[in-house]
Amino acid sequence: MLFLLPLIVAALAAENGGAGQQELTGQALVDYVRTHQNLFEVEESEKNNERMKYLMPVDFIPRPRDEDRIKMVVNRKLPERCEGGWPIKAWEWIKENGVCTGGRYSAKNVCKPYAFYPCGNHTKEIWYGECPNQSWPTPKCRKACKYGYKTPYEKDKYYAKSAYILPNDEAVIRQEILANGPVQAVFNVYEDFRLYRRGIYKHTAGKKTGSHAVKIYGWGTQQIRNSTHTIVTPFWFIANSWNVDWGERGYFRMVRGEDNCGLESMVTAGLMAT
Repeated sequence: MLFLLPLIVAALAAENGGAGQQELTGQALVDYVRTHQNLFEVEESEKNNERMKYLMPVDFIPRPRDEDRIKMVVNRKLPERCEGGWPIKAWEWIKENGVCTGGRYSAKNVCKPYAFYPCGNHTKEIWYGECPNQSWPTPKCRKACKYGYKTPYEKDKYYAKSAYILPNDEAVIRQEILANGPVQAVFNVYEDFRLYRRGIYKHTAGKKTGSHAVKIYGWGTQQIRNSTHTIVTPFWFIANSWNVDWGERGYFRMVRGEDNCGLESMVTAGLMAT
């Protein structure tokens, strides 16, 4: 029995260490992530702290997997502002109601440009003003295009013909992207994602802080060299919504094939009507 004691002690230490990793924050978290992985770089940033305020609440993380649950989701009342939800809900809305053309704030030749200016300081971006302390007030719903746009509102609309949730299978997800273009995904966000600067993100430490919706538009591999050998690491190319001065010019990569942060277990897609 004595020879088992070191193994038991080691197991308990690993278990307690795992629990402790999730409680790390601040500089302790930065130091831990830097020393326990070499896939991505991290940094403390006040802007990143601000961005965490706009994550979806944790209660949006549960993943619908059957027709009844999907119907329950899409039949929920639409929120008065952006406060989280499932991408499949947006696709179902487009199927039923259609969407008009849009674009960035003050975009030309579209029915409805984005209603809110890009707030705060961003690299090589026009300065419009500071960000509000709270959410933007909800614009009044007007079923009309902006003044001067020639196409009538109803004739400007585009509709989806299908919406579906993909299985938790990275090969199927790749096939969908290859055949029909980018897909949408929701993933759990942890403290170490707040620190992301560049590289292939893989959750390492820190507590769960919310959930986030992103666009997966491609995949690849990268050779990562450690102290003894080279490892080929597969990853997803992902578009974020936090402007071009975040991450890899507004994009990031996440490890592929491991359902990291639940990314691959809640992927949705759809097809627009032609």
